[in-house]
Amino acid sequence: MQAVILAGGLGTRMRPFTEQMPKCLLPIHGRPFIDYQLELLKAGGVRDIVLCVGYLGERVQSHLGDGTSRGLHIEYSWDSPESGGTGGALKHAEPLLDTTFFLTWGDSYVRVDHAAMFAAHRASTAEVVATMGVFCNQNAYDSSNVQIGGNKVVRYVKGEPNSQFTHIDAGISVFERSALQEIPSRQNVALDQFFSSWAASGRLGAFSVPQRFYETGSRAGLSDFEKFIANGGDSSA
Repeated sequence: MQAVILAGGLGTRMRPFTEQMPKCLLPIHGRPFIDYQLELLKAGGVRDIVLCVGYLGERVQSHLGDGTSRGLHIEYSWDSPESGGTGGALKHAEPLLDTTFFLTWGDSYVRVDHAAMFAAHRASTAEVVATMGVFCNQNAYDSSNVQIGGNKVVRYVKGEPNSQFTHIDAGISVFERSALQEIPSRQNVALDQFFSSWAASGRLGAFSVPQRFYETGSRAGLSDFEKFIANGGDSSA
């Protein structure tokens, strides 16, 4: 299985820590965050990694190389001014992508049964172009932004808290490469708008993530993940 990690952002919320270090390399108990993330993916059966990098991406490549020493195969897609935003970065990586692949963010740590999620997506109806990992959040860790109906996301609203929503995007999805045909080339676009559109048209699946996820894109999130690791969090669990 293959996973794409979007790790090209500026990490502005984490400055000054990210002024000379990309967010995915922020140290957690002496190890860069991405080490924990890659171990989790590998434990789930993911061996092929595409890293979408931009800001200070050379430091990421220097740290990880081609992944051979980690039992992985790592390739790099370098963001450009024409491939801005999360949607643009993913579109730019299209030539490197398998027919079906995982997508996650460079600051996300999501404990899920990767094989089961991949299989559930494959078993979904033909019109489903992506399956989003969702967690029953009840607004506990961040504002819930997903409404589900059965095994589909029926509404996805980024950045607009809704007290009627119980679930949140957990930070991992399974994508069909064909979905990228809808993302325009050489434009600065966010994936949020496509998630919203696919949900509205019945083309976005939902897969329940049973355990809380972690993110290191905010100071509070970083602190939570540090506590998780300090308390014996198993990066392969």
